[in-house]
Amino acid sequence: PDDTPLPQPPPPTEPQPGALDQRDRRRWLTPVLVGSPAVIITGVVTLALANLPTEPAPAGPRTSGTPTAVEPLCRGRDCRGKDAEATRCAASAQTVQDTWLRGLHVELRYSRPCAAVWARITGALVGDIAEVVNRHGVSQRAPVRWGKDVYSPMVETDDPRTAWACGITPTEETCTPRPAAGQGGRGSGGGA
Repeated sequence: PDDTPLPQPPPPTEPQPGALDQRDRRRWLTPVLVGSPAVIITGVVTLALANLPTEPAPAGPRTSGTPTAVEPLCRGRDCRGKDAEATRCAASAQTVQDTWLRGLHVELRYSRPCAAVWARITGALVGDIAEVVNRHGVSQRAPVRWGKDVYSPMVETDDPRTAWACGITPTEETCTPRPAAGQGGRGSGGGA
């Protein structure tokens, strides 16, 4: 083995007076300069959140002129032959009966505020027809002119159980259940 001594590191140099102070200042100043914006932003956000109102604003008069509820534009016989969307009857509507013919979905739609029903078919082909009939035999039809769905104009009824909807294709027809004999109507039992 070699007995030569390893070289020794040079002796530490003495820092110049004031040099240590500058290095220490940089170590202290950098985090302060980097952290200050974060502290300021946090303070501003905290102050803004602290000044939010804790109680809801009192309800004042509406200035927008928008009604709180959608009022229909027709009722009962006045709805006959009219569009459910245009008269706002569709806003409160529900499907009360439905049936299927292969991929054709037939629905009887009812609006209580309008006292009216209409037929809606979806999954249809151009030329298929939606028809609605009330207990007095009053009916409305609408053919699919484009797309895959259509709804008929409305007919009046106080009781949706006394009306029915049909989906009519060039070769077949299917209807929601028709009213029983005691409820009136031109049909009986189920639909074809």
